[in-house]
Amino acid sequence: MKNNVIIIILLLFLAVTSFFWFQSLQIRDLPPAKRPAAPAVSGKEAEAFIKLAEELLISYRDPLPQIYGRDPFFGGKPVKQTEVVEIDPTTIFTVSSIIYSDLHSLVVVDGEILAEGDSMYDHASGSEYMIENIAVDKIEITDGKKKYTLEKAHEASGER
Repeated sequence: MKNNVIIIILLLFLAVTSFFWFQSLQIRDLPPAKRPAAPAVSGKEAEAFIKLAEELLISYRDPLPQIYGRDPFFGGKPVKQTEVVEIDPTTIFTVSSIIYSDLHSLVVVDGEILAEGDSMYDHASGSEYMIENIAVDKIEITDGKKKYTLEKAHEASGER
C-alpha cells in the first residue's frame, strides 16, 4: 500500500510538472512552419484577374431574372407587379455565325460564343433565354414559357 501511494504521488508530480512546462512554451520555441511560397503574379495577370472579378461582381448585382421566380434574398417590401410587355427576342439578339457539328455545335450571338444549354441575358428587359437547339442555319431558344427561333443574319455580300 505504501508503494502504491508513492507511485500515485510521483505520477501526480509528473502530470503537474508537464502541465506547467507545456504552458510555459512560447511560439518562438516551436519549429517554424514550412509553407509554400506564394506564386509571383505579374502586373498584367493581376490586372486581368481584377477585371474579371469586377465583371463577375457587376453581373451578379443584377436582379434575378423572372425565370427563377421570387428572389429569396430580397428582404424588403413586396414590389408592385408592373405590366409585363412581351419582348420578341428575335429583334434583340443577332446570330452572326453558327458552327454546326453532330458532336458539338457553337453559335455566336452578339459577339458571344455559346453552346446548347447556355443562357443569354437581355439586360434591358431583364429576360433570360436558354439555347435549346442549334441547327445549320438557325437556333431555338426558350424563356421557360415560349420557344423562339433565331435565324442566322445574312451579310450584304450576297450570302443566302
